[in-house]
Order: sequence, then structure tokens, then C-alpha cells
Amino acid sequence: MDVKEGWPLARIENPELDRELVKVEAELKAGEEKGRLGPPSSQLLKTAEATLGRLEKLAELRNAPASEVERVRNEVQALRDRVKSEQVEIDRALTVLREQTGGLQDRKARCDVKAPMEGVLAAINVVSGDLVAENTPLFLVCTRNYFLEGLVNEEDVGSLKKQMKAQVRLYSYPQKDFSAVLTDIIPAGENQRYAVRLSFETPPDNLMAGMTGEMNIILGRREGSLVIPTRALMSSRVFVVDGGVVKPRAVKTGLRSLERTEVLEGLKEGEQVVVADQDALRVGQWVRPVLVNR
Repeated sequence: MDVKEGWPLARIENPELDRELVKVEAELKAGEEKGRLGPPSSQLLKTAEATLGRLEKLAELRNAPASEVERVRNEVQALRDRVKSEQVEIDRALTVLREQTGGLQDRKARCDVKAPMEGVLAAINVVSGDLVAENTPLFLVCTRNYFLEGLVNEEDVGSLKKQMKAQVRLYSYPQKDFSAVLTDIIPAGENQRYAVRLSFETPPDNLMAGMTGEMNIILGRREGSLVIPTRALMSSRVFVVDGGVVKPRAVKTGLRSLERTEVLEGLKEGEQVVVADQDALRVGQWVRPVLVNR
């Protein structure tokens, strides 16, 4: 099934979260209404300010004692401080409730499972009514934008550059090599190996995620070189058949592919090397050569 990015796939029911969200939203609504009414002491302050205004006018006419005016003035100042403190507390409470509401709404939104990208819905791991734990994979969405990932040894990664050509052989297509291009070199290594990514020039039919194979990144080409089958190599040596007897020979190699390896030193053209069952042979053993891959 094809899906688009953001398409809803499922909803995780969480009754406890729903109840908590309803409660906090109700408290926020009540707090906002309280905020619109203002601090509880606001009306007392207005009354005290009006009284102070009348007394100050009377005092100007010498009809009110100065001590009474000062007392009311002090009450007004105390009420102003109280109103300011109450407003700060209202604002603080509203901030806390809004943060709580926002956090719960975010959690609620994450209960809606959506497709993270455009692709193919490859697997559904749950059915309606299942209980799921945190970090449980519910669905598998595969992208249609394929890439290859391989590992390169530390001694080889320094020679790689983006856009280098490569040959890839997938085990699902053993009789065919595919052309690819090196698109990325991951800078973080592990166990002295580095990950690289390649893209097919022409992907094969029925290409699927998780397929495995071998890759050969082409560092260069040389004509007229002495080459042997790569499977003849045992690290830096080969078995040579000389006069019907198996003898080990150290070799220095150059360019290498899945099938062939260039030999720079250690062999001469026409010499015979063992290409199979090396583990079953011992030095000095008599063998009858069978010519292959000439």
C-alpha cells in the first residue's frame, strides 16, 4: 500500500491522558476567566482610591484631619501592592496551566501515528485493541528512493571520492553486475571500517530493502596488467603449482575487483595459481592442475 508523508496510520488510545487533558483544560479556562476579572482586591482598591480622593478635597478645604488622609493614603498603597502581588500570582498560575496544557496536547498529538515519509507500507505489526509499550515499532514504511550501503576498510577509504563508479553484485541476482555511483562517505568509523553509500544507475526489478551483496568501487583502470582471480588470494600470498607441486608465493597486489586482482610483484605471466580449496592443500603436496577461467 502506497502512503504519503503525514498520512494517519493509527491512533493510540490513552484514557488516562485524555482525563488529565480535560482536567487541565478546564482549570486553564477557569484561570483565564479569573484573569479577565482581575485580582480579588481590585474593587477594594477602587473604593479606597475614591475615598482618598474625597478626603484630599476635604483636606484642601480644611474639613478633614491630615491624620485621616494619611491613614487612607497608606491603605491605598497597601492595596496597590496587594493587587500587584495578586496579578503576579494569577499570571504565574496561568503560565503553569498553559505549559501543562501544551505538554499534554503534544502528547495527545503524538498518539496519532502518521507516515514519516512517502513510500510503501511494508508491515503492520499491531491490530486494533493491542496494548503497546513505549518505542514499540507499529508500522514499517519503506522509501522508494533506494540506496546501497557498504563497509570499506580503513586502508582503502582514503582513496575514495564521491561520484566514483562502482560495480555491485546482489546475491539475489548472482549472474548480473549492476553499475552504481558513490554518493556519500560516512565520516564515523567502527572497528576500522567506514560506511559508504551508493546509488544504482539502473536499479534492478523487484529491488527490496535488506538485500545483500558485494560492491567493487572502481579506483582506476590499467591496461596490459597481470591479473589473477581474486579468489586465488590468501591475504598477501597465493599457492603456485610448479612442476605439479604446491608452493606458497608472496605477492604484491594493485587494483582489485570482485573477480580479478592486479599482481604487481611475485608472479610471472603463465604461472599457475590455485583458485579453490586452498585450505585442503599443504605445502609440497602433489596435485594435478585443472585449467579454469583462462
